[in-house]
Amino acid sequence: MYFISQLTAKVDPAVVLGVTVITLLLTLLFSVIPAQIAAKTEPARALSHE
Repeated sequence: MYFISQLTAKVDPAVVLGVTVITLLLTLLFSVIPAQIAAKTEPARALSHE
């Protein structure tokens, strides 16, 4: 049914490490840092801007 009977794949540890590091940095940048900034904001001040 398929033209390829097997698919060979090479897993390079350096690529896996690079992707892992970039993923962790992006997660930190887009989730933890804004959450820390929001945690320091007073609720009354945040609600007054709505």
